[in-house]
Amino acid sequence: MKNYFIHTIEFFKPIETEIYKAFKNNTDYSVILNDNIFIDEYLVNNTYSPKGLIIELHKCTPNEIMTYRKPCKLVLKVNPSKLIYEGEAINHITDKDTFKMAFDELAELIDSVFTESDLNDIDEYTIDRIDITRDVHGIPEDVIKEVNTMLYRMPMYDGYAHNTQLEKYCKTFRREDSFNAVNYSRGIEFVIYNKHQAAIDNHYDLAAVDHYKDTLRIELRCNKKYINKHFIGKNIRKTLLNAYDNMKESVEEIYFRLFKFPTSLCHLPSKLLIKYIFDRCDNKKAKCRRMVTLLDELDKYKQDDLQTALNNVYLSEKRQRKIKEHYEEYGVSPLTTRVRNIPFIQSLDSLLEFEKPTGLEYDLFRTVKEQYSEVFFHEPIR
Repeated sequence: MKNYFIHTIEFFKPIETEIYKAFKNNTDYSVILNDNIFIDEYLVNNTYSPKGLIIELHKCTPNEIMTYRKPCKLVLKVNPSKLIYEGEAINHITDKDTFKMAFDELAELIDSVFTESDLNDIDEYTIDRIDITRDVHGIPEDVIKEVNTMLYRMPMYDGYAHNTQLEKYCKTFRREDSFNAVNYSRGIEFVIYNKHQAAIDNHYDLAAVDHYKDTLRIELRCNKKYINKHFIGKNIRKTLLNAYDNMKESVEEIYFRLFKFPTSLCHLPSKLLIKYIFDRCDNKKAKCRRMVTLLDELDKYKQDDLQTALNNVYLSEKRQRKIKEHYEEYGVSPLTTRVRNIPFIQSLDSLLEFEKPTGLEYDLFRTVKEQYSEVFFHEPIR
């Protein structure tokens, strides 16, 4: 579990308007204008950012006012690793004892920052979000872009949807850089993104930007609903330790229940895939043609997802299921690679280091290697 870490924790505490106004008059706090219809501004203090703490004050939305009976809230955004490795954007906490130390450091920092007796006790806050993170190093950025583009074509189970709000309001958002799936009923967001590009966008120092080159980041962002169901303990410390103990299981549980189509299949260019299918089908030409019909539909309508393509060419759920089984039998996906210099992508399961590569993946890699001079294959570190 050493390659998992908790990147961000958010706490909040409802407060009165008088406290908000007092902080607004403090020169350490900047007023940030907001275009939200309910909240026209918020306050932020980045003084302690190198130590892993960003302080914000928000006006509550109407729903929050009804829930908390207070008009404002104090928000603490914490990077636990920076509490130990001050100013660092590369080092992460990868053992439980150090994570416990980080919590103790946070409690002391909060106590020193806030002199008000009702704001300086971390146990008086509520955990609003925990980001569980894992980095996969050594993935070329053109492969990351191809994978993210492909993920948007993978049908997801009911309850999951693309984060359209992010796409709508974040002007710099690019699907090729980030795949974001949300499940509001469960209280989670599952994200796969290009960490190198994110480091550039967030103005990391040159050493950190260089460190994250060819890095794919997987992140499970858990909000209060998920935290209360899966991690809640008798106090803040115990809740965070429960989250730490269950990082790997939590991420894998979401990943393996996210997509309707198998993620254990390899991806090839269309022409190579068609040849491979016919070579494997022997004399079952009708079976081959049905598989290629789906492939042609996906290639023709490049914005459609896989389920839409299946619905367009096969009305029968039984036939759709059979087609899926055929592709799974041969270890290949109908979602093909589109970039000329990427003739092969192994299964998402092994590329993202959730599983070891199968023998069939190695066989396909060697087959493609015979025809292309450069073929990428990632050996997972588990």
